[in-house]
Amino acid sequence: MSKLDPAVYGPPESAITEEHIAGQLDGMSVRQAVEDSRLYMLDYHDIFLPFLDRINAQDGRKAYGTRTLFFLTAAGTLKPIAIELSLPPMTDGCKRAKRVFTPPADATSNWLWQLAKAHVCSNDAGVHQLINHWYVRACASALSVLARGVSAFPSELKTDRLHRWMRCPCVQAEDARVHGAVHHRGAPAAERDAPRLQAAQAAHAVHA
Repeated sequence: MSKLDPAVYGPPESAITEEHIAGQLDGMSVRQAVEDSRLYMLDYHDIFLPFLDRINAQDGRKAYGTRTLFFLTAAGTLKPIAIELSLPPMTDGCKRAKRVFTPPADATSNWLWQLAKAHVCSNDAGVHQLINHWYVRACASALSVLARGVSAFPSELKTDRLHRWMRCPCVQAEDARVHGAVHHRGAPAAERDAPRLQAAQAAHAVHA
């Protein structure tokens, strides 16, 4: 379910339905797959949708918000079974704002499936490289570099510069991440590592 304003970005529900995935579950029903925790979603819908109008207004650019549904196979791998590409609706009730792609049945659907996966890979790279790596880690770590580099400045300048850095959203985001990690440290190893392993498997499955 999307947390964006439905009056602006359309219905919050995903367009992926039971009919899209029923034949991709190795003989299981959707209910069985849900009850056995065999379905996972990689959701890049809300994080991209507010920026798509500006991205797609540029020449030669096309991006979508994406939701990718994975099935955990008996071999322990995550298999992508449905991809939803979304755009902000241009008119009220626009049904073409969301489109679902499933594994190919012929040559034409194969190319569409590959293009859908390419959009997922693009979003995945954007989130992990730009947001997680640069914005949260590299930008926030610059604070310590700044703290060392201003030692030669008068105290009032040091205080002002550090204060402005502390108000930077990337520093605040890193602070929240560190506090979350501290609280999470007491969890069992399997519980701590599960989200990271699932994310890595999902990324590998999309790129495969």
